[in-house]
Amino acid sequence: MHLRRSILYAVLFLSVFLLSLPQAESFTCLPITVQEQYEWANIVVIAQAISIEKSAEMPQPYDGVRSTTMIVEKVFKGPIKIGEQMVFAQGTGADCVWFFNEKSIGQRYLFYLVRDNKYRGSWNASICGRSAALRLAADDLLYLENVEKVRGKTRLSGTLSFYEAPIVQGQQGTRWTLAGKKVRVIGEKDTYELVTNEDGVYEIYDLPAGRYKIEPEIPSGLRIDTFFASKVPPNKRLIDSVRSKRETFEVMLESGKHSYFDFTYRDDR
Repeated sequence: MHLRRSILYAVLFLSVFLLSLPQAESFTCLPITVQEQYEWANIVVIAQAISIEKSAEMPQPYDGVRSTTMIVEKVFKGPIKIGEQMVFAQGTGADCVWFFNEKSIGQRYLFYLVRDNKYRGSWNASICGRSAALRLAADDLLYLENVEKVRGKTRLSGTLSFYEAPIVQGQQGTRWTLAGKKVRVIGEKDTYELVTNEDGVYEIYDLPAGRYKIEPEIPSGLRIDTFFASKVPPNKRLIDSVRSKRETFEVMLESGKHSYFDFTYRDDR
């Protein structure tokens, strides 16, 4: 009885949390790499929301939306064509299906789908995975744009982001940039220094399988958000954190596989 009640409370909490979001953008329930998601999916596309269908019969928390129509802009995998329309069912959050609203119209998304997701003519896009608003999918796109060339290689990657983009003191209106940040990858024999691109993404291919330490550059006035660091899976645990604000994280990289580690900056206050 107590177990059933605990499960019910957990489901209710997840539902309230998800439904408090203005719209679905991304929600990774389990740690999964872009390689794993790509291999799992039958269809991988970029699509833009062009319209929503509403119904007075749709109760809250559906926001009155019955479905959302999208047009395919790019196909990375699957028997679907550019320009084809896809109708997505409306989720509630608790059912792990994406939900949309008026603000979704005009937005572009990266979706990983399987044919079984299609039910009664509509697609069900799961929020548990790497499907995301396109502006949050820069790491995935680097791989997907070159998948035929790099498929089967080891890959270590990650994205640096801001919890809240801080203003640079003394430079009114200027914000920190995520581009050009150094990330040290330390292996048993060699150390590699990577630099993030304009989207804050770092990546490296063909590393030997093994255990690696990752040290992101931490600019003065910022720190790595330890709340998010504490939520990473076991193979990405925080192994060292000292007052110098040098954060060291650890990942395992298997032969022919991917691993990733995302970092979130926030004000050092």
